[in-house]
Amino acid sequence: MSYYTSISPDSLFIVSSDDKQWCRTMLSNRNDVVVTSDTHSPSEDLAILTLCNDSLITTGTYGWWAGFLTNGQVIYDKSYPKQGSLLARNCPQQDYFPPSFKP
Repeated sequence: MSYYTSISPDSLFIVSSDDKQWCRTMLSNRNDVVVTSDTHSPSEDLAILTLCNDSLITTGTYGWWAGFLTNGQVIYDKSYPKQGSLLARNCPQQDYFPPSFKP
């Protein structure tokens, strides 16, 4: 979030999660965050995320698709998957993340 606000101070972050209350609690000190409505389905949240300019994603498939369907820059956690893990052996990072995604 710091990266995006450093290049665009007026950034607004739209957060989607399967635990929206936790997100609201953890991000309550920020005035640049909107957590999607509890009434939205995951597919409605995904549709909203695809309209964003850029993405800061989790490394699961939901975050991956949100980033892939977004028009702008996508940033992901570079420590995923953990080196030496079963996941890393079966799905190397370079096979999971497109070259356009940035760690």
